[in-house]
Amino acid sequence: MQAKMRSIDCVVEVHDARIPFTGRNLKLQEFTQLRPHILLLNKSDLVSLSQSEKAAVIEKLKRQNISNVFFTNMKSGHVMKLMNETVIPTALDLINSSPRYNREGEDHYNFLCVGVPNVGKSTFINTLRKNNLEKQKNATVVGATAGVTKSVLGKIKVYKNPIVYVFDTPGIAAPKVRDMEAGMRLAACACFPEDRVGHVPIADYILYFLNDRRNFTYVDHFELEEPMDEIRDLLFKIAVKDKLFTQSKDINTGKMKYYPNFDACARRFYTAFRKGHLGRTFLDDDNV
Repeated sequence: MQAKMRSIDCVVEVHDARIPFTGRNLKLQEFTQLRPHILLLNKSDLVSLSQSEKAAVIEKLKRQNISNVFFTNMKSGHVMKLMNETVIPTALDLINSSPRYNREGEDHYNFLCVGVPNVGKSTFINTLRKNNLEKQKNATVVGATAGVTKSVLGKIKVYKNPIVYVFDTPGIAAPKVRDMEAGMRLAACACFPEDRVGHVPIADYILYFLNDRRNFTYVDHFELEEPMDEIRDLLFKIAVKDKLFTQSKDINTGKMKYYPNFDACARRFYTAFRKGHLGRTFLDDDNV
């Protein structure tokens, strides 16, 4: 990324709108301070914020010297209106109103797309490319888990008038998570590899969070009788309903025994949360 900065006009940072203050890699400020910077809070369709609450989030980020913030949903059919009428024009205004140094006189623009894992960086690039260049094939790989993009990719053309290229980058997590709560919020939003945290602990944190906010939508979604406090009791219910069991031979009797596949049940639970099936949420509600 450092090697590419001489060729960059604007840094586009993408982050999960459910955790706008948690997990943003402050090391990236070394890049965002060198060039014009835009922050896209993606997956806004999953956020339980009113317009005034979104304005409060933006205001707090401005106090942190992050002035150009937009809530986006890259999977929405309306996202290109925001991109074409607001985000890209803002980026070009920022570029043209500041020194371009060794880029002075160039007739095209280079953006660097950065952020922590699995916040939608590759989706941002592919969305722009498909809608503006009518390219159907993805230019960069998209995945539902952290760490799909492994290295800084070459220039990907996303606009033809004006000509805009974007460099995709691997997700770069903060070198140190400030506390357990922050780590679990990142894991809940798939910004941290599940195998480093554990499937059941992630599900347990989400259950705690939902119960603490009196959000019991999971009861209907998983066809439960009532809210539950113990994650393994809830996962057992899911195992029975969806027949998620493992089997092994009892060493004493020689007979096969069936056990709930708690990891598979936990994945089913937190996947439903991540997709918004358990209601809209905002995990950073104690930071606004």
